[in-house]
Amino acid sequence: MNAVGSTPARRPVARLVRAAVGVGLALAMAGCQGLSSRLPEGGLPPVAVEDWALLAWTWPYEMNHLDWTRVRRARQAVERGDYVGGLARLEEMAADGLPPAHYELAKMYHYGHGVSRDLRRAEGLYHAAIRVNSSIRDNASYNLARLYLTHDALGNHDVLAYRLLQQALPGQRRAEALVQLAALRASGGDGIPVDRQAAEALYREAVRLGSDEALLALAEAYHDGGFLPADADASRDYLARYRTLVNARIAEGEVEAMLDMARLYGPEGRLGPAPERRLAWLVRAAESGSTDGMRRAGELIFVEDPARGFEWLRRAAHRGSVPAMATVGAIRLGAPAALADPVQARFWLEKAVDNRSTSAMTDLGEALLVGETLEPDPARGRALLEAAAQHGEPRALTLLGRAFLEGTGLPQRPRLALGYLQRAHREGDVWGTIELGRLRLSGAEDLPPRPEEGEALLASAVERGETAAMRDLAEAYLAGTALAARPSRAEALLQRAVALGDTTAMARLADAYLNGELGGAGPERALELLEAAADRGDDYAMLLLGRAYRQAPGGLSVDLVASERWLRRAVEAGHPSAPRALRNTLYAQGLAGRVPALIEAAEGGASRCHGGPGEALSDGRGGRRSVRPGRAVARRGRGGRSRRGRPEPRAGLSGRRRAQATCRARAALSGAARRGGRAERGPRSGAGISARGRVRAGSRRRRALPRAAGRSRPCRRGARARPGAAGGARPLS
Repeated sequence: MNAVGSTPARRPVARLVRAAVGVGLALAMAGCQGLSSRLPEGGLPPVAVEDWALLAWTWPYEMNHLDWTRVRRARQAVERGDYVGGLARLEEMAADGLPPAHYELAKMYHYGHGVSRDLRRAEGLYHAAIRVNSSIRDNASYNLARLYLTHDALGNHDVLAYRLLQQALPGQRRAEALVQLAALRASGGDGIPVDRQAAEALYREAVRLGSDEALLALAEAYHDGGFLPADADASRDYLARYRTLVNARIAEGEVEAMLDMARLYGPEGRLGPAPERRLAWLVRAAESGSTDGMRRAGELIFVEDPARGFEWLRRAAHRGSVPAMATVGAIRLGAPAALADPVQARFWLEKAVDNRSTSAMTDLGEALLVGETLEPDPARGRALLEAAAQHGEPRALTLLGRAFLEGTGLPQRPRLALGYLQRAHREGDVWGTIELGRLRLSGAEDLPPRPEEGEALLASAVERGETAAMRDLAEAYLAGTALAARPSRAEALLQRAVALGDTTAMARLADAYLNGELGGAGPERALELLEAAADRGDDYAMLLLGRAYRQAPGGLSVDLVASERWLRRAVEAGHPSAPRALRNTLYAQGLAGRVPALIEAAEGGASRCHGGPGEALSDGRGGRRSVRPGRAVARRGRGGRSRRGRPEPRAGLSGRRRAQATCRARAALSGAARRGGRAERGPRSGAGISARGRVRAGSRRRRALPRAAGRSRPCRRGARARPGAAGGARPLS
């Protein structure tokens, strides 16, 4: 039975005829338009053979008004939020072979509208829409090109993307396609040579068509450091025209225009950095009433003001924004700690998972595997990560591989981990590539190392600008074990990571300069790098600064005050090695005569601060004599015993407490005298007491007997012992 709105049964035959005619014409015109689009142009290589069908000319596809009515109704259902109904209608039309249905489905899976984002499926649907020459071919070509240019997970298709953008030029998105072509020509790509003059011409054509994005690109191109010769007047002119267009869009209430203006005042914007004006535009976008605008503005505000940005994200989540639900849940897991709430994190992540959010599946699966914030549930955590991976989230594959490699929540199975990491690498996840490179460099329990493969994997991640890969490869070159030692290459990689703002690379490069692994710079450069990293909050850099000012490597001057300051900051930042390093600095200050520092170090548990240094303070052997603090420090080191090994009274056992103890001792001995002149010594007289001990005990009893016989007045609570007691008794020593 034919679907509603379809033509009679002769329609499939007509399609076959048109397809055959199209193929014949494409083959017949091999030297004309169809093949010419695949030939090198301007130094571009040809596209792959399997992609010819995306660029070949075919007979135009005809659709009647009933088909267009069905497509329009399905699109309206999606726009009003009826994703289930719209999806069912589009899938039915796609089964009938309608190109607009393929295109609308591709957009849903591309942007995650009502379905889980699935880039692979979106790619296939775009292909199905483009292979047929219909009215939506231009837009589908543009979207597929953008998909290839913005998602490395689909592989490198720069040349195909360039050809698709050229194919999209006759359509409604001509200006946007020109901007993308100009960007490719300005920066180049895989197989696309740099051509700045061509880029300028393409941008100017886009400006003629009213593109504000092209205006901003030219303003930046003529600015200092742009790809065109610097021209301040031209840069200002293009920037003023850009602001005029953006203000016109803002007057119409467009949220995207408000966000564009906020970016203009950002750290890398042409009018920035201006934090107050940037924040004002972000708040205006959040208050526009658009749920999506509220979410996007909240994400940008969160970077500068976490509490305020989180509030906007929470409002968007309550309004039903699935991406906002996933973001709120991720923040509640503990980033930052002030907003951590495990119960709320589980609630929002579960709600986003119910709406098929792959990012929520990944975050919740990781939290259940690790079990630090939420109660561990390895089985469900693995299931969520597997589901996210099936819906086009390669980061989930990387997390599964790491869990099986390290045994985090799952049994340690290196071979299974290798399989997951290889899948993540094939899917284009750069962290999967880095983890796989690390595994190949070091090997595992039943996996021998493959240094050459690991080096190649990390090098590919370096080419994509990942600073973690730069650091890992530099460490391998410095160690010289898995790979041959290449100090100069290691230094170049670390310097490249430093130029990209990686604080860990700053600390590692400075450490290499200080400990002699690299000789390219002196200690002054090392301190400069460490202070830059520490000022950005790197606790390891704070630790290295504290040690450097205490140990003075490479000819530095000792500065114990600066060492203490940086180490206290490292302790506050939470570095696990900082407390011990701080005690060592306080110990060094104590040896220099600063008594409070030595006492603080001793109270913190530094064992070498006890004993000798304490006795030196008490005896004045360090140039300064401090008897009571020195004895206290020394006593801590000897476990509370004297120099001869005898227990010492606790500090402060004098005065009132000493008198009370003396009274209790006398009362006990007097009671023993009244019972027959002998103290109780257990079952047998003298059991467990040495001869010397019995003599001392007897002497004490003899001294106490006269006072007991004289029935001395009992000690009052808190009274001091009197040296000349009645009956001639001598005071206890």
